[in-house]
Amino acid sequence: MDIFAAAEDIKTLYRNGITAEARWDTARKSFHDALANSTDPAPLEEVILRDENWEISVDLRTALLERAKVLGASSHAFLCEYYGFIGMHMDPGPEHDAMRAKLDELMGDA
Repeated sequence: MDIFAAAEDIKTLYRNGITAEARWDTARKSFHDALANSTDPAPLEEVILRDENWEISVDLRTALLERAKVLGASSHAFLCEYYGFIGMHMDPGPEHDAMRAKLDELMGDA
């Protein structure tokens, strides 16, 4: 399964209120497998930017953002999403402040 299909599967589970644990476990495993097999940041970036309503759970979205960043995703839209989302989910402290400063810098460049 590719990352697009894996992300859509997760979104479908949310949209349809599916609560079966086995179904979620399968979907999460497929997502992690697709993410691990991804070597091109472009599709990952596209999945992130298509997820405007944040239907992908925080842990999966964080993993997606981190993998895309490691692979070199660097568009302005991606970086705003990365620093905004990751920073929002961090505990207060110097690292959080650095993420916020980077987002502010990017937003000033918009």
